[in-house]
Amino acid sequence: MLLIEPARINLIPDANFVDSTSDNIPDGWDTVGVPGTAFAIGAGGPHGGKIFRILAAAAAGQGAIANAALLALTTYSSSAWRRRLGSEALTLRGHYGNPGWTDFASDATEHDWTRIYATGATVGADGGGQDAAGGMTAVTDPTSETQISMPQVELGGYASTWIPSTGGAGSRAVEVGNLDSTKLNGTAGFVSFLWCPGYSSADLVAGGIVGRLISWRSDALVGIYMNSNRRMYFENGAVTDSVGPFSWNAWDLFRIQFRYGSSGVVLDVNGTVVSTATPWPAVVTSGAKLGSGYDGSTTYTESAAFGDLLLAGS
Repeated sequence: MLLIEPARINLIPDANFVDSTSDNIPDGWDTVGVPGTAFAIGAGGPHGGKIFRILAAAAAGQGAIANAALLALTTYSSSAWRRRLGSEALTLRGHYGNPGWTDFASDATEHDWTRIYATGATVGADGGGQDAAGGMTAVTDPTSETQISMPQVELGGYASTWIPSTGGAGSRAVEVGNLDSTKLNGTAGFVSFLWCPGYSSADLVAGGIVGRLISWRSDALVGIYMNSNRRMYFENGAVTDSVGPFSWNAWDLFRIQFRYGSSGVVLDVNGTVVSTATPWPAVVTSGAKLGSGYDGSTTYTESAAFGDLLLAGS
């Protein structure tokens, strides 16, 4: 599978948990509680790096806070990898600001590393809140240890993959899935691929996302899309139709098959089919792309994986 990601910034200034003074406090972070008693920095993250440990002796509200300015009335996503060493219910704080906040769901099961994320909007009139670093602060009083790795806070309605950061925010440039235009016929053909979006149908609706799955042209006026009504559709001038609505979780898998030509168009999404007899108007294929990134633009770029791609002309 080829994962195509958007341009994003991890607002946490030290998501790698660098502790240059060996005081169990990540560089540049604020803390609540006694280092080494309420929390500590350790080793053994799922990526082989450092972890932040919220210890059993911590009280509610104790942990560490990464200072990051947030805009008012703006949606952010907090994410992290979490390991639970106990089985009592514990809620962790995601991002917050002036005074709105977003918490990760309460977790009452002992488990190895799993990725968690939560999305919510700040509510302050002037923004500029602090950020709780992807759930570094315990909302409820723990009685066993919880470990956190690879925290991230980013602007947007869903969490993308982790962006490392040390000494300041980390960034990732937009990723573009270029296709060889000579292999995507503009007149007639068959397209088949696996599509695995990094966002759920609920994320799509809440964020108003319009996902471009594949485009015949660099201006993206000819292609296959997923709109904010959770419907998959194709478009080429006068030829437009849709199938759905669909509901899915982040990283669910879709099989997309698309046949087009002078006799009409057929779109098959996981066995659900829509068709039209209207002929597919021939186009000059140029700058064909997988995903929404085109010509270096960051507009309408979403996290999604593509695989098993078949492009056949006829």
